[in-house]
Amino acid sequence: MYILYRKVSDYDGPSLFLGLFDAQDQAERQRLQYRLVLEKQDPWQSQSYREVDLGNDLIIMPIEGECADRQKVYLISCYSEGFGQIIREFQRVCGDRAQAEAIAKKLEDDDESSFPNWALIDEVMVNQFVVPDYNKWRDGSYDGE
Repeated sequence: MYILYRKVSDYDGPSLFLGLFDAQDQAERQRLQYRLVLEKQDPWQSQSYREVDLGNDLIIMPIEGECADRQKVYLISCYSEGFGQIIREFQRVCGDRAQAEAIAKKLEDDDESSFPNWALIDEVMVNQFVVPDYNKWRDGSYDGE
């Protein structure tokens, strides 16, 4: 599976989840579509302490997980906060909520950082593009999806 996300300044908030796809070419098509739509009116064009480059900020990466033909899966993300920054790392996907909760708890328990760290689970649909809510992101109530 492949995850598509938008990198944003860690000073402004966590990276934006845009979708989870079975195949890399599906993610590439959505990446291109997102870029075409937002190129002229990008709500994230102004970010703290970083140069915005929409082409480079839309990232596709493989992600671990077993989902066996499920349309609805659980995405585990780890967050860390320090010095005014919030960093989001996409960890893995699970087809089962209980399994995702166990993995998220283990990730939190195993973390030895002195900064606040936590794991969140988002229920996501496979092969569906997600439009992040800019207003929630800006006011700090954006929780990942």
